[in-house]
Amino acid sequence: MNHEFVELQGGDKIIENPGEFQGLFIAKAGQSIRFRLDKSGATVTSESQTFPGAIPREFIVDRPFLIVIKRRSAEQPYFVAWIDNAELLVPDAGSAAKASEPSSSTG
Repeated sequence: MNHEFVELQGGDKIIENPGEFQGLFIAKAGQSIRFRLDKSGATVTSESQTFPGAIPREFIVDRPFLIVIKRRSAEQPYFVAWIDNAELLVPDAGSAAKASEPSSSTG
């Protein structure tokens, strides 16, 4: 038997308990139960699955920047990238519209 706990899921139910999951939400929660009964006896197994989701954050970067990804317990990062190539970046819709507007200068 499988059950999905839709009442626990969704971005409107943010985890507020202090700890590593604070600020996240449960994207999917489910449970599987297997019951077997035969002449030798009964067995029950249960398995749960939860998948945390993060609230998307948007960063607007208008100059070259450095990305460093490191485990908290590690001394060295496992990924470092210097982004200085405009072809890799997606322009912000708001700033693209502002850039295309003619500037009003007097004189």
